[in-house]
Amino acid sequence: MSDLLSIGSSAIKNSQLALTVVSNNIANVNTEGYVKQSLIYEENASSALGRFSIGTGAVADGIRRAYDGLVENSVRTSESDLAAQQPIVDMTNRLVDVFGDQQASLIPALGGLFDSFRDLSLDASSEVRRDQVLGNAQSLAARFNDLSAQLDAFDLESNEAIEAKVGELNVLLERLGQINGKLQKIKDLSKQPADLLDLRDQVLRDISGFAKIAVVENANGTVKVGIGNLDKTAVENTRFGQVSMQSTGGRPASLQLVLNFAELDQDLGQIDGGELSGLMNFRDRVLSPTIAGFEALAANLVNEVNTTHAQGMDLAGNVGQQIFAVRPQADVFYGAAEGRILAEVTAADDPSIDGRTLQLQFDDGRDQWFGIDADGQRVAAQGSATTLTIDGIQVQISGSAQAGDQIQIGMRANVADSMYVALTDVKKLAAAQLFNVIAAANNVGNAQAQVSLVSQTIPSVPRALAAVLANNAHSSAATTVQTSLTQALMHVPAGTSDLNLVLADPATNTAELQVFTRDGRHLFGQALTTAEQQIAISTANGFTSGAAYSQAYLNDGITEVRVAASDLSTTDGSLTINGVVISAANPVPSQEDLVALVNAQTEQTNVRAAIDAEDGAFVLTNIVGKEGDAIVLAAQPGVLTTHSGTVVPDRYLDKTWQAGQISRSATELLADGSQQLRAEARIEGDAIPAAVGNGAPIIAAGALNLNGKALSELALGVGQQLTSNDIVTWLQQNIDDQQLPLAISLRNEIRIAADDLSRVNGNLTINDVIVNQLEPIESLDQLARLVNDTNALTGVEAYQDFDGSLVLRNTGADRQGDPIVFGAEPGAIANLSGAVNPRLILEAQRGAGDLEDKEVALTLGATGSFKDLSVLGMRGEIAIDEALTEDLIVFSTGALDSTAQVAASFLTGAADPLSLRERTLDIEFTTVDSYSIVDRESGTLLAERAYTQGSMISYQGLQLELSGVAAAGDRFEINNNAGGVGSSENLARLAQIETMTFGAEEQTIQQGYLTLLNRAGTLSSQAQVAQQALEIVRDQAVSARESIAGVNLDAEAASLIKFQQAYQASARLIQTANQLFDTIVRL
Repeated sequence: MSDLLSIGSSAIKNSQLALTVVSNNIANVNTEGYVKQSLIYEENASSALGRFSIGTGAVADGIRRAYDGLVENSVRTSESDLAAQQPIVDMTNRLVDVFGDQQASLIPALGGLFDSFRDLSLDASSEVRRDQVLGNAQSLAARFNDLSAQLDAFDLESNEAIEAKVGELNVLLERLGQINGKLQKIKDLSKQPADLLDLRDQVLRDISGFAKIAVVENANGTVKVGIGNLDKTAVENTRFGQVSMQSTGGRPASLQLVLNFAELDQDLGQIDGGELSGLMNFRDRVLSPTIAGFEALAANLVNEVNTTHAQGMDLAGNVGQQIFAVRPQADVFYGAAEGRILAEVTAADDPSIDGRTLQLQFDDGRDQWFGIDADGQRVAAQGSATTLTIDGIQVQISGSAQAGDQIQIGMRANVADSMYVALTDVKKLAAAQLFNVIAAANNVGNAQAQVSLVSQTIPSVPRALAAVLANNAHSSAATTVQTSLTQALMHVPAGTSDLNLVLADPATNTAELQVFTRDGRHLFGQALTTAEQQIAISTANGFTSGAAYSQAYLNDGITEVRVAASDLSTTDGSLTINGVVISAANPVPSQEDLVALVNAQTEQTNVRAAIDAEDGAFVLTNIVGKEGDAIVLAAQPGVLTTHSGTVVPDRYLDKTWQAGQISRSATELLADGSQQLRAEARIEGDAIPAAVGNGAPIIAAGALNLNGKALSELALGVGQQLTSNDIVTWLQQNIDDQQLPLAISLRNEIRIAADDLSRVNGNLTINDVIVNQLEPIESLDQLARLVNDTNALTGVEAYQDFDGSLVLRNTGADRQGDPIVFGAEPGAIANLSGAVNPRLILEAQRGAGDLEDKEVALTLGATGSFKDLSVLGMRGEIAIDEALTEDLIVFSTGALDSTAQVAASFLTGAADPLSLRERTLDIEFTTVDSYSIVDRESGTLLAERAYTQGSMISYQGLQLELSGVAAAGDRFEINNNAGGVGSSENLARLAQIETMTFGAEEQTIQQGYLTLLNRAGTLSSQAQVAQQALEIVRDQAVSARESIAGVNLDAEAASLIKFQQAYQASARLIQTANQLFDTIVRL
């Protein structure tokens, strides 16, 4: 009977619990995150009754949550994926709305500017139309500024949104760690509070809304969570990590999410899923490329408009200034500064300053700030100790600095954000073109020409001067280079000035420096053979394609008088050459007769005549060895109607550049207003090298010029040793013959430094006299005593110079030119043996009170070489003091596998793209398939090239386009358009920018803008499609979860009835048991 009561009692309790669970389910039907619960029953142990067992009822064993881990993970994943799309959709749609708004769009403003260029071209002098151009330019700049500000707003908003989401995520990670702590107290999952597990699952879902997570559930219900994957653990047991947002700079800033867990930082990389992923994707896939693309549009517009405008001429005849300018901005970082300081930065409005960085440091010892410029040179504050100017950036520092304080400054030029119209004077709009082309009136062909200025593409070969040689012309700084005619040594860039190229060490020099223009004009060096020309003149060495070799301007040049047959006078036959009368006033019967008359006097004039076989011109030239001498004609033209006076050698563009040794005198102004000579014109070589005659001249006639006069040949007999007296005699004869105001002297001085003394060898013999033996000489003082003690025998004395070195020299004025002979092998003085010859000195002569400028110039003649200078102990030098307007190509040539010692000094500078405006060029078609470029003022033949009909002609940035066919003899003049200030050719080029394409995609600025807009719209559409698809996936996952874990009121109502009936049945069981018990008791 007791079993019956026990079964009934437990059954009624179970029913009560079941009703409670069902009631709780019904009560939480709308509770977020609630998981349906059910009561777990367990059958009681059966009781043995005789030969069989009988049940003893059931007992409630716990509460089960309707939880499926796989389904729950599916819900988290789908919600995370869906959450990632929402920020992209929302923010991209807003960005598209901003850029697509007709009132804000760039398209109308761009059209307005280019239309105003076209309108102005109809009347280039109209100030009203000019004002419209500037007004439209200002509107366009403002439109760029506004749209850039909108992009910055999106940058800031998304940045702040990420920062806020990171904060919310960190709160959830901490909360999950706390939940794990509570769950750890109970080891059995089935005994865990259901509401705590519900809370755990809800927090996990919330976390996945920010970023996709990987979850591992432990046996007791605690979880380990990783962001993205379990390698990036964010929560484990009670420990939880924190996420931080770091910025690496840029626009927009490059953001990085870093997870710190257990004191270890991990880069989360590209987060997958969740709102953070959506925001990061918006920045990376939409905002960043849009900003970069928009900046590129602005930069292309500004650069192209300014570049094109600079190709034009304003109403005052000046070169066009920049229309748009950009205000650079500075980011100042004080992270390495302890003091309280403030840096104010100002810089020129130049977009090229973008990306430049400065590092400044405070020097406590000097109480001064300093920085490092772009060349790595230290730049200290000037004037004020707190003001620096480095690479065009001025920094004013205030406050109290401490030793070692550092400031880093980053410059950025956000073109779209800061562009503005810099041109304010409408008269300065450059409507006309800088260059004009005029076809000659007698042209036979029908070719029409247009000229424009374009950006030059400088060949990458050969390397630039500064990359090859140190900026120091002293012999000690010379670089050893391999001689080669196959490969050019370097190029000297246009803009270089004060150039000195030096072949050092004349005692051993066997090399040449060869200098060319890119069009093959040979300026310095030794003339090339045809075979050598074919090797050297190539595009691989940086020459213009099709460049032709010419030695017409080599070294000091060749003097030539050329008169067309039609220009010879038929009425006046007078001709005087170099003071010799060739013919009187009577007309010369024929050209041939004139040639005969000139050649009959060649011995007196050193000039001969010929008729050019190609064009029939009458030509006068000097004889061999005198090629560079001037030809002096009568003061008035006679038979040669186009020439009179002194005719000098042809020089490239009439430049005064020379190769050799050149010195000019200098005077100075005294306080009383008078002048005195400060330095005399004087050249001095190194020791004259030893040379032996071989039957040929040591120096050929005309190889060298002295003050513009060709020197005669210097010859030695076979086996004859060259002496310094031979050179003096030869030079003195030339000076006397040419009546040059120069004096020659010899000096033999040998300079010895302390480091030159041997530490192991003390042998020293001078002029066959033993000065010292065996024991090394320990000092220069000891050496001086030894030399001076034997002075009477050697004729050599020693003295200490101001720089501390010891100088050995001959004694007595009559012995200055004698060699000083040492032992056959080096001894006490390292690297000094044999005979050391004297140095040659050439100096200008002047009388008392003569303060006129004098010059001493020993230079290369047309047929000379640097080796001729070396014979005299002179260094080979090329001096160009003015700024180069074009590149020069330099070779170092010599014997196979030989080397040369080359040094240089120079000033670097920017090339002037408008230097050609100072000259007039003639493009002359010599044949239908060849042309030449001639400088009209100097008559210099700048280039000779082949031509293909319809091809472009380019020269130093000028581009000539011909339509039609040019015939032989046709000529086109290119000038600076001085009379065309009111024309409008440059406006047409400015208007053409509208259709110009840029970038790898080759799009116009308008197309580029629409592409940015379309790409953003496409990404938004893709995100919306993905969002719609993911909503279905999410709904399916949620539905699957609800079917398992959700509360179904119908099912719960049925369960309520079921458990109510079970309760009633259990109560009836107890009642029946009581009735039976009462009956038994009554019995």
